[in-house]
Amino acid sequence: MHFCQRFAVVIGVGKARSQRYVLATEFDGAAMALRGLGPLWAVVDADRVPDLAARPLAERFGESPWGLYHIEVQA
Repeated sequence: MHFCQRFAVVIGVGKARSQRYVLATEFDGAAMALRGLGPLWAVVDADRVPDLAARPLAERFGESPWGLYHIEVQA
């Protein structure tokens, strides 16, 4: 049986810029595998964003999609 879930995170350009998102291709110096966090992870340094740093750790990365295969940019 094959089971696949898809998740979408919508982030405005202003937020992506102000929170300085990066597209990670590696974790601890190694390429991220296709499963787990990889192949890509759009992530923000939550400790440097006051609104995120004030949240409990489990709530800081809700808008940092991992296992990222597709990015759609809309005008």
